[in-house]
Amino acid sequence: MTGERAAQGIPAELQDEAICVYNLLGGDKVMKRPFRSALDAHDLIVEGLPSKSLLFLVKNVQVLSTGDVLKRAAGISLRAIQWS
Repeated sequence: MTGERAAQGIPAELQDEAICVYNLLGGDKVMKRPFRSALDAHDLIVEGLPSKSLLFLVKNVQVLSTGDVLKRAAGISLRAIQWS
């Protein structure tokens, strides 16, 4: 954790979770810019995630592509993200 992040009091376990989420959303292959902390993740969510990241997540977390799970979890249908 950088000194700046440590100064903001972000716990290390949140930093680790942010990196896991980054990888689940496609990591360097999909994301427009890297994030390595919970604060970076927050900033990216506010800016908007690329639709490719959600497609990557659905492809790699099979339960999201069954029934209406994705719609209930993220508020968007699989068909809608496939069109984008």
